[in-house]
Amino acid sequence: MNQRVLIFSKKKKRTRFAHSLGAALQRRGDLVKILNLNRLRRIAGERAAYRRAISVFESFAPDLVFVYSKDVTPEVLSHIAPRVPCVVFSEDLGVPIDPRLVELARLGHVFLITNRTQAREVVELGVDRSYFIRGAVDPELHVRFLGSVPPRYRSDIAFIGRPGDQERHDLLQRLSRRFDVRIYGSKDWKKLTGLQSWKTDVFPRDYARICAGAKVVVGLDARHDFECYCSNRTWLTLGCGGFLVTSCSPGMEEVVKPGEHALLYKSHEECEEMVAKYLELPDERHRIADAGYRYVLENRTFDHFAVEMKWAVEGKKLPLNLEAPTPFPDVPAATQVVTKPS
Repeated sequence: MNQRVLIFSKKKKRTRFAHSLGAALQRRGDLVKILNLNRLRRIAGERAAYRRAISVFESFAPDLVFVYSKDVTPEVLSHIAPRVPCVVFSEDLGVPIDPRLVELARLGHVFLITNRTQAREVVELGVDRSYFIRGAVDPELHVRFLGSVPPRYRSDIAFIGRPGDQERHDLLQRLSRRFDVRIYGSKDWKKLTGLQSWKTDVFPRDYARICAGAKVVVGLDARHDFECYCSNRTWLTLGCGGFLVTSCSPGMEEVVKPGEHALLYKSHEECEEMVAKYLELPDERHRIADAGYRYVLENRTFDHFAVEMKWAVEGKKLPLNLEAPTPFPDVPAATQVVTKPS
C-alpha cells in the first residue's frame, strides 16, 4: 500500500534534500507534498503560517510526516503528532544539540541523526526513539561528470565548505603551502585565512565538476569525536566520483572502508602525507574513487535513505544501530511493506 508523505523542509538550493527525498519516495509509489513553512512564516507571519500548515495537513491527509531539522514549529507538530507518525531528522552537527531540535524530537515519534553519539545523548534528554542514520546522495543531481572539465575547476586538491574553526584554517593553509589547492563554498575564506575562495555557492552542477577536476578532494568535518559522524559532503563527493581524503571519527570505518572507498586521516600530518603519496598514484586514485562511487550508488542513495526511514517507523533495525527501533504504540504503524532496493 502506497503512502501519502508530507515533508516540512526549506528548499536548500545547494543540496536539495527535500526534493531528493521526495523523488525517492515517489519512485516507490508514494504521494509526496513538500511544505516550506519557514518561508510562509517570513512572508505571512506566524499565525497565517500555522493556519496554512494545518490546512495542508488536513487536506493532504498524510500517512507519514517527515521534518527536516527545525523546519516546523512545535505548535504545528503538536497538532500533527497525535494523529500520524512523525519523523524528525537532523544531518547538522550542533554542539550542544539545539534545544529547539530536542523539543521537536520529543514531539515526534522517531528521531534520526547522522552520528551515533548524539543519537544516544538525546535519549537522556527525553527523546524516546532516537537512531543513527547515514546520509545519502541523489544520483540524478550529484552525478559523475564525464565531459571536459573547465580549467577553473582543475587542481591538485579541492576543499568544499565554510572556513569553520581554526583547525580547518590550519589544515588548508598547510596544504596550500605545498600543493595547488582550490577552496569552494564561502567568501569568508579570504578574510579569515588569506586563502581565495573560487566559488561561493556550490550547486550540484558545480560539485560534479569540482570532483572531476581535482585529483584529491579533502574533507575535514566539524568534529572528530562523534561516533560515525561525517558531513553530507562525504556522500556528495563519493557520489560525484571524487577521490576523497577525509577526517576520521570513531567508527568511521563502519561507514566507509578506508583504502577501498576513501582514505581516512587522523592528523594534519597524515592528511598531507596521504595527499602527497596519492598524487603520484593516479591509477590507485581512480580505483578507489570508482569503488567509492559504486558503493554509494549501491548503498547510499536517497532510495536507501527512504527505506531506512520507514524501517525506523515500522520498528525494524537500521544498519549500524545496536538495536531495532521500538514501534510507537499510540500511533498506527505505517502500512507499506518495505523492501530494500536492489
